[in-house]
Amino acid sequence: MSTTKFDIMDPSLVEDPFGRYGELREQEPVSPIVYPGVDAVIWLVTRHEDVKAVLNDPRLVRDRRSVPGMEGPSITDQMIETYGLPEEYRDYFEGMVIMDGKNHARLRTLVTPSFTVRRVNERRERVARILDKILENVAGREQFDLIEDVAFPLAGNVVCDLIGVEESDWPRFHRWIHDFNVGDPSLLVTCVPEMVEYTKALIARRRAEPGDDMISRMIRTSDDDGGRLTDTEMVNMVLLLIHAGHNPTAHFVANAVLAFLDNPDQLELLRAEPELVPNAVREMLRVGGSVHLVAPMYATEDVEIAGVRVRQGEAVMAALAAANGDPRRFPEPQRIDLRRETGPGDGHVAFGHGPHYCLGAALAKMTGEVVFDRLIVKEQGLALAVPRETLRRQQMPGAYQLLSLPVRL
Repeated sequence: MSTTKFDIMDPSLVEDPFGRYGELREQEPVSPIVYPGVDAVIWLVTRHEDVKAVLNDPRLVRDRRSVPGMEGPSITDQMIETYGLPEEYRDYFEGMVIMDGKNHARLRTLVTPSFTVRRVNERRERVARILDKILENVAGREQFDLIEDVAFPLAGNVVCDLIGVEESDWPRFHRWIHDFNVGDPSLLVTCVPEMVEYTKALIARRRAEPGDDMISRMIRTSDDDGGRLTDTEMVNMVLLLIHAGHNPTAHFVANAVLAFLDNPDQLELLRAEPELVPNAVREMLRVGGSVHLVAPMYATEDVEIAGVRVRQGEAVMAALAAANGDPRRFPEPQRIDLRRETGPGDGHVAFGHGPHYCLGAALAKMTGEVVFDRLIVKEQGLALAVPRETLRRQQMPGAYQLLSLPVRL
């Protein structure tokens, strides 16, 4: 085993994550890493088979407080202190993402009905109308930013609509999510309380006037089942889904569009055979999924992963981008192939795996299908509006996002 830690902020990851992760995967499939602001031992797992195994291993948990002997402030404690957030909002930071076992399964079971494939597909026409309205707003422009003007409003509006946020309030959530993502403490101390208080009021309105939305279904399920889902848990769920529904979907759309423009043979294939749209979404999620790393998991006991001993209390992170480029699972992984056969299920792990498999996966896939049909297949003039080499990406731990994507129709 190498004594050199892999730097997760290595600039080479920005432009070629498949290639750089590939080198690490072949040289040291379970590698110690340097993670910004963290002194603890963290192991990065990069092979497809190993990634699926660790994401499904009950000995690895999201909540470090479940590990015997672990001390020190939790991530929530650190956020409260670092950003100066009011103490009364502590409970709204500990949702499903860091839950494990029965508590996680209970919450997931209560909200899953809103995200079944059938329920999601019932909203396909609504998503298409949302996208058409957004495209009307950019029609006639010489160029526009696909991320800012299309992908972000689409992703945000779709998830707000599903949850039950009134259309007139969608822009407010866009602003709150923007302010939250910036990470500026002066913005966080304002946007977090505003989101929480708005959501609490929305739950109260939906309890009085239920509709065909996720919040109404959560309330019915909770009330019919003896109040198993508290209002705080419902607020946590709404905030989690609003946040998770913005960035990953928006940047996947941008990554996919750029990948099509970089691979005109596959672009023409899709336009010639639009029935390949579901396959195209799956393949583009494999190569263009916007979440490269999952949240750290902590070993509750000594665990062996691919011959490496991970000691109790040490952290493990699964590299989804590395797993999706593993030639053991995907022949010629760097080649985009809309006809690629991957067997049952997703094939890729862009949505994770195991108990924490992305709750909104069906919604993200359906949204991708609508975008591919409306923007890739039907908009024959779609093209970059700037030279390809001028595009820039922002590097963050576990994500390498395009700053903008100027296009024209």
